Amino acid sequence: MTFRAILYRIFHFSQWPLRLKMLSSLILTAALPLLVFAGFTGFARYQSDLEISQQWLERDARTAAAQIGAALDSALSEASTVSQNPQLRVQLHDIAAALIQNPGTAGDPTLISGALGLMNAAITSHPDILALRLVGAEGNLLVGTAGLLEYTSLSWENQSQHPGYLALRGLNLLPQKATLLPPYRDPETGRLLLEAAVQVAEERTPLGYLIITLDSGRLLNAPLATQIEGQLEMLAGEYLFLVNGEGWLLTPVQGLEPFQQQIEVLSPADEAEAPAGQSFYSRNWGGGAQTMTGRHSTIPGYGWTVVAETRLSDVVQPILSNLAATTLTIFAVVSLLTILLVYVINHQLIDPIAGLTRAARQIAGGQLHTAIPPLDRADEIGQLTRAVSAMTDNIRQSIETLELRVQERTRDLELTSDIMRQASTMEDIEALLDRTVNLIVQNFRSVYHAQVFLLDDAGEYAMLVASTGAPGRELLARGHRLAVGSVSVIGRVTELRQTVVARNTSTSRIHRKNEFLPDTRAEMALPLLRGQRILGALDLQSTEDGAFTQEEQSLFESLAAQLAVLVDNARQLEQITARIGEVEGRNRLLTRANWQELLASSRRPGYVEAAAGAESAGRWSRWQQQAARERAMVVSPVQADDTCFMAVPIIAREEVLGVVEWQIPANRANDNARQTARELASRLAVTLESVRLLERSERLAERERLVNEMTGQLTSEPNVGLILETAVRQLSEILQTQQVSIQLKRASVPDIGPMESV
Repeated sequence: MTFRAILYRIFHFSQWPLRLKMLSSLILTAALPLLVFAGFTGFARYQSDLEISQQWLERDARTAAAQIGAALDSALSEASTVSQNPQLRVQLHDIAAALIQNPGTAGDPTLISGALGLMNAAITSHPDILALRLVGAEGNLLVGTAGLLEYTSLSWENQSQHPGYLALRGLNLLPQKATLLPPYRDPETGRLLLEAAVQVAEERTPLGYLIITLDSGRLLNAPLATQIEGQLEMLAGEYLFLVNGEGWLLTPVQGLEPFQQQIEVLSPADEAEAPAGQSFYSRNWGGGAQTMTGRHSTIPGYGWTVVAETRLSDVVQPILSNLAATTLTIFAVVSLLTILLVYVINHQLIDPIAGLTRAARQIAGGQLHTAIPPLDRADEIGQLTRAVSAMTDNIRQSIETLELRVQERTRDLELTSDIMRQASTMEDIEALLDRTVNLIVQNFRSVYHAQVFLLDDAGEYAMLVASTGAPGRELLARGHRLAVGSVSVIGRVTELRQTVVARNTSTSRIHRKNEFLPDTRAEMALPLLRGQRILGALDLQSTEDGAFTQEEQSLFESLAAQLAVLVDNARQLEQITARIGEVEGRNRLLTRANWQELLASSRRPGYVEAAAGAESAGRWSRWQQQAARERAMVVSPVQADDTCFMAVPIIAREEVLGVVEWQIPANRANDNARQTARELASRLAVTLESVRLLERSERLAERERLVNEMTGQLTSEPNVGLILETAVRQLSEILQTQQVSIQLKRASVPDIGPMESV
């Protein structure tokens, strides 16, 4: 450093370190002994009275803080007690769960009425609670007590943008334990709202929130008012108010309502040391700046501060009145020097710091593009300005990067949901899988080829069942398959049942090159798991080296899990459909055989020849044949005699039993006549089937009777010969045949022919 530069640093005040500037200012002020002497007497009195008033203020602040803290603890305990009511908890859970299952419905009136009754009972038994409401996970008001009408915004049907709902969304709420929400103003009435919230959840999934509106006047205002009323004689001008962690008013003071002004609380209270707070400071309540003295105390566990202060004039006014005449002359001299000193300090310290503070507040409020004016200074203020500017740039870049990543993640999740929603509408497995892989390639730019493998019945090979593009069609035509456990990504994933990623195919030992997919640079295979069963694998390929990040892997694993459920459901549906078809086919065959047997029987010669079959089709009219073939009503064209034929098939158990045919005037073949014909044929089918079943039951009963009768006669005979003769005679009568033969063999020699013939 040159000598000129050294002189510049010494005599140029802006280049001095900040500590040196403050030290020189203090020395200059202390060098005015006349001012110190003149004010010594008054200062001693002032100091004594100020100390006493500050002790009172300190005690008031700490007492009020303790009372408010105890009141808040008690209110939260009451809120938790209400939320732990088993009956109320079950009803709130059922209301919220019903809304998720049936969105847009009004809910079960019985549940809502029961919940309202329990809520109103809780309000009656807990004086700190004004109202309760249940808000769904998406912000819809499900049920609320009448107390909500006092704060109109609490009755909004959709509270997704309500300050209370937005505040609880940023908190880690616990079931059955009330958490105090940050206080806020009612958007419509402007009144302070103090609320607690309890999560209503099923396992770990939030279904909604029980929001409990607390009596802020009882919990916050009442302790402060009581404390002030007890100190009117000592501190007539005392102000006692509550601010939150950001300095916003929470209780009324000086005509200001909550959240109408932000208060800067100086020198935060140290609970381990006393006194707490600042001796005196300037305060502007809207009617002009006032010099105040006060103390404050933080409420443990809440981060709020109780401020007790009074105007400095109320403390020192008597002293100043006595010393006014003495200090008037000195004041003029001191004022001139003070103005000069204030100007220098304000220009060199306060203005830059104030400008930097304003910029920092704007940046903290989210205005990250706020310009910070550069300062060509070497002291701490210049260094701080440059550091804040660099920090702002870094924060802005980080936030922009995070926002971009969040947007991409949100888009991927929406695409995944859309893919599963479209795929779930398809019942055929091949169509479902083909639709899924094509949607993946269309919506995810990192994937240029997608395919699905399903295990064969033996579980030895993974068979390709869906693939995209021309290469996919070629591989499907060839019946492409890979052995489970083979040296390939698919072989490994089907064996290990976990995701396998080859981010660089040129160096990967498990990637198996495919001649139809030469552009693959990265490959990821995800197992299709249904419980402990491996159904197959979803294979994704990219043309980018290092593709498939951890976030993308988690996203596609979720998609693969949903796809496995759809595949398993589709398989089960196919199996059920096949079994139903098989049962229906057997029923039709059985019905046809029974009717053929019945019609062929000679026991009821009065049956009409109406059964469907090739042997009788030649005796049917053309309209009867058409109706039986098409299994639907047939109406002939108008005949020469102005009549028409109407033929309706008689169908029982999916089998055509016959056809009913009418010849009616053409002008009467209207919709009413057709409907009547259909109903008649339907009832006739039911009647015929009932008669057939009755006939079959009678035949079985007759057969059982004859067998029992023959058995009774056989058991009454004394020897084998008579038994055989009786059996031959009975069988001949029952079967109506002239020849019946019974032959017996010797049991010891089964191969020598009959032993006896009857």
